[in-house]
This record gives sequence, C-alpha cells and structure tokens, in this order.
Amino acid sequence: TNQGAETLPFGTGWHPYFPLSPQTRIQAQASGYWLEREQWLAGEFCEQLPQELDFSQLAPLPHQWVNNGFAGWNGQARIEQPQEGYAI
Repeated sequence: TNQGAETLPFGTGWHPYFPLSPQTRIQAQASGYWLEREQWLAGEFCEQLPQELDFSQLAPLPHQWVNNGFAGWNGQARIEQPQEGYAI
C-alpha cells in the first residue's frame, strides 16, 4: 500500500520478460534507493548506493534478492545479453 502523498510508478522493476544469465549486464543511473522492509514494501530511503546496486557503469546483477525502488533515474537504461547476441 502506498502511504505517501505522491503516486509511485509501481510495476517498473525487473521482470521475467528479460532472461537473466551470468552474462547479463545492466546500466542505469540512480541517486538513491529504498531499502526493502517487511511484506516486500519500500522502507527507509538511502542516498548512498551500495556497490552491488550501483549500475552507473555496465555491471552484472548481484547474486542476491533485489527488490528495491531507485530514485533519480533519468529514464535511460541498457541491458546486454551477450549470450543471446543483443543489447537494448
């Protein structure tokens, strides 16, 4: 449940529409993120991105559960799937 005064763009996270393999790489700018709290909801906001969630340079996804919202995204992202022979 969104308890804030502003609407949020729910449903814009990583989805199975993109295959995930050890070779998958992603790049996207962010200026902060929300920690996940109980019931998979957004919790405390953090301005400092940990290294495993900093995708400012092309990087693999971490080998852990990622269920966070990110702030400061400029609307551009890159996903590379070298094993499939494409990037978007």
